[in-house]
Amino acid sequence: MWSQDDTTAIRRTYYATGFPDAIVTLNREPGPTAGTVKPVTVIARIRSLWLYLGLTHGVITTLGSTDRDLPVNKRFYPGGENSLRGYADGEAAPRGPHDTFLGAKSYTLLNVELEQAVTKNISVVLFADTLSTAVQLSRYPVDESLLTAGLGVRYQTLIGPVRLEYGRNLNPRPNDPSGTFHLSLGFPF
Repeated sequence: MWSQDDTTAIRRTYYATGFPDAIVTLNREPGPTAGTVKPVTVIARIRSLWLYLGLTHGVITTLGSTDRDLPVNKRFYPGGENSLRGYADGEAAPRGPHDTFLGAKSYTLLNVELEQAVTKNISVVLFADTLSTAVQLSRYPVDESLLTAGLGVRYQTLIGPVRLEYGRNLNPRPNDPSGTFHLSLGFPF
């Protein structure tokens, strides 16, 4: 159930329950089979302060064959302004022995945000993102975990917020960045 005073800004939601953005995909043909679920919920609003939670979980496998038969472009490559914000797009994916990105067969992403309005159109945000991935389903659900915390500034426009955010990696792997700046348009999750 949604109750909004402005349909262009999710941050003006008074109360939300359930899964307003649930997507499930299943391919029944031989070959890769994928499933992704992404609920987003506004937990609380106290005057000009909002708390947001986002949870995404994805799994991909090959029916009747081995991991070697799964094309690399079908794996999950999380990271970026709409997932784990301490990394550039795709760079939070699991890495191989030669520091190459392998992609994940499963992942779970949790985003938590606290947004405080400064003016009608400007707000500041504190956030934490955590990601768990598994390269092989035999290690499901967690083979590796990454954690990012950060802050940002948002300017509300008619087409969504313009976001300037910095995510700091709290447990970076070797060769990972210490953090990443993002300039983007739209809601983070």
